[in-house]
Amino acid sequence: MNKKITNLLFVISIAVFLFGSGYKIGQYKANKTSYNIVNSDKKADQSRNIDFDLFWETWEKVEQKYIDQKKVDAKKMFYGAIKGMVASMDDPYTFFLTPEENKQTKDDLQGKFEGIGAQLGLKENRVVVIAPLKGSPSEAAGIKAGDFINKVNGQPTKGWTLPQAVSKIRGDKGTKVTLTLQRNDKEFDTTITRSQIIVESVELKKSKEWFLIYETIQVVFWKAQSI
Repeated sequence: MNKKITNLLFVISIAVFLFGSGYKIGQYKANKTSYNIVNSDKKADQSRNIDFDLFWETWEKVEQKYIDQKKVDAKKMFYGAIKGMVASMDDPYTFFLTPEENKQTKDDLQGKFEGIGAQLGLKENRVVVIAPLKGSPSEAAGIKAGDFINKVNGQPTKGWTLPQAVSKIRGDKGTKVTLTLQRNDKEFDTTITRSQIIVESVELKKSKEWFLIYETIQVVFWKAQSI
């Protein structure tokens, strides 16, 4: 038991670090189009024996020769590279947040957002409903704890992180989202109209495989997110 708790705290520590990274990077000016890398510790960099020439060669080719130049955005490329680096850890609970995603996280912690009103988690690297919030559109639609979300608007969720799932399912009040759910061996679609969700209380329970979070709490946010 103590080992499990220690592992959880370790994961949370990593996630909070990444949360901070996203916030700091978000402080860059919006119109900044170029990025300079400064090695504060040259010896440490040399010890890694990593040649970044291939990275910059690829960057320049995309920036100069990509067929649709309207899609070339240095900031998105920069964030994308960081996301890829973190994703290489193959840990669904460790991820990088862009400034926009960081803002969404702050909205969660303030307890007010627009979506379907449910808590999501990951089980066996699959997006799963931990619990619908009381009085929410998800509860009215009959969504239950333990339902796997296989698709969002027809798009498979395999390999998604929690931030990806949240960003796809959330939306403006009055808009609709179609979820393909799996309950036991049965798969079915349900369409839900999003609404404003106001979280007023916190209730935390422990399960065999995860911490269940009803409403919102910062420490366990990295194991479950509100949609």
